[in-house]
Amino acid sequence: MGVLCMYRRWAAFPGAGGSTIEDGRYGTRQDDRPDGGQPKKFLRPCTLLLLREAPSHGYQLLDRLAEFGFARDPGGLYRTLRGLEAEGLVQSSWQTSANGHDRRSYALTYEGERWLHAWASTLQGSRRVLDRFLGRYENAVQTGWEAPPTATTEGGRNSMTESTRALAPTTRAGMVRFIHYSFMPNRLGYCGPDQNNLLFQYGVAGEADPGLPPVLTKFLGPLPYLRTIASAAGIADIFDDRVVEAYWIGNNLLDHVNARELDTTLRARFGRELSPKLMEMVAGKVPQGARPHHSFHVFDVWRQVGRLEGNVLATMDSCRISWGRVASVDGPNVQVDRQPLEMRDGKLAMGVATPTSTQRLVEGKGFVHELAPGDLVSLHWGWVCEKISEPQVGALERYTGHHLALANQTI
Repeated sequence: MGVLCMYRRWAAFPGAGGSTIEDGRYGTRQDDRPDGGQPKKFLRPCTLLLLREAPSHGYQLLDRLAEFGFARDPGGLYRTLRGLEAEGLVQSSWQTSANGHDRRSYALTYEGERWLHAWASTLQGSRRVLDRFLGRYENAVQTGWEAPPTATTEGGRNSMTESTRALAPTTRAGMVRFIHYSFMPNRLGYCGPDQNNLLFQYGVAGEADPGLPPVLTKFLGPLPYLRTIASAAGIADIFDDRVVEAYWIGNNLLDHVNARELDTTLRARFGRELSPKLMEMVAGKVPQGARPHHSFHVFDVWRQVGRLEGNVLATMDSCRISWGRVASVDGPNVQVDRQPLEMRDGKLAMGVATPTSTQRLVEGKGFVHELAPGDLVSLHWGWVCEKISEPQVGALERYTGHHLALANQTI
């Protein structure tokens, strides 16, 4: 049975309504309220998952199912186990416990593992839909709302005027670009909301809609810099493509930001995370020409706030936006001639370009498809963000070198 068929049979989301998860009852229209609950038949994949982790007897499963929000229901569990065994998804055997009592123990079969994978695939698809719904819901409730007036058409029928809020082309482009750069650190768990699948879906499609801003504004690292750049340039939208490019790559908008604006931004955002001494050290870079660019955040701010452990140099080298020229493309992997960050005489410096293995696809999908040797690309945490132009490379070189020099003053 295919995933789609299984989804149609099992993956409806009824309200809890006091019903057990397995009885399949739906409330009447009066009771059809959004009062929570799990997907219908959710006990089945949870049981398969627990048995995939370790064979168990029934009472062990009852205790472990509480992690998924299930009430203790021995009758419901054993009915489910019998059904799974009848379908060949689990198998059971009698085992003698330490106290001499015989207990039936359950284990996952090969067919059960196949069904577990199918269930996981179905739930991932459902999660993407729910993430999109919740993102658009959060955006909708952040704005005022009035009931649209009722009008009468010439034919005497009632109609309502429906308003839609479209995103400006520069906003759509900026949001997509933001995803290109934020996707991989989010995937690695370094920043942003736990909605990586949703970000990837938007990035692959190259699309943005009004449900996306509430997701992107949860990236608390870049957000204050974007606001500062937009405010200084007189741009109302922080996700305007010019603003996003200024932060990640660099452009002339950074020259509009004065020292007082950036100082205020840094103290408001990081004043509670840095000691007074470190705060003054970071803020002291502003009069010396620091700009709200990602390289400044990595070399001077994040280096202090992030409490980096392990190989700090390698971490900063991965986190900065680097650039390089494509040497070869092999499916999801791209060899890029890229300058590494290194320590030289106790100071940060750019090394000689060397071949570096990078990634452009996840499960056959990505943001950059048409790549050829000689193309220029930007990189973040080993991920190919986008193809860039010679002037954009020049901007990255300029702002990276500038902020390296500032960082070296306090290294």
